[in-house]
Amino acid sequence: MLLLVSAVLSGCGSYGVTYNTIPQGASLICKGQHEGYTPTTLNYDVDSDSKKRGYFSTIPCKARWVSGIQKDYDNFWDLEEFPDGVMRTLQRPDGDGYSQDAEFALKVQGMKYQRESASAARDAANSAANAINRTVVCNTIAGYTICN
Repeated sequence: MLLLVSAVLSGCGSYGVTYNTIPQGASLICKGQHEGYTPTTLNYDVDSDSKKRGYFSTIPCKARWVSGIQKDYDNFWDLEEFPDGVMRTLQRPDGDGYSQDAEFALKVQGMKYQRESASAARDAANSAANAINRTVVCNTIAGYTICN
């Protein structure tokens, strides 16, 4: 709560940029660092000066498909046109290896689905364990027993 209040008072805020590609599954590389596979959302802090100007810039990022084809993203964002965040989708440039990139996109999609399924199963198991480990309290009043 304190962080939220300080962000509001300082004029800063988080701005989400979702980097996407067609086909999906390209590596998102920002300043030489792998940030995940597209689509990936990165959150940036927007300072009050940028808000006044109505735009801000981020570090340069590019999409690199498994075939080696790559393309740069814009890194200037219009806060007036997209005040709550933005998604940029890059179309893969023409070149060899499209089938390789499309196949990898399916693998990435499968990995994300497996991760989400495993997370849902873990959450369900934790809920069941919490229900089993719950303390049961019983009270007997006038010959009737009531338990929670």
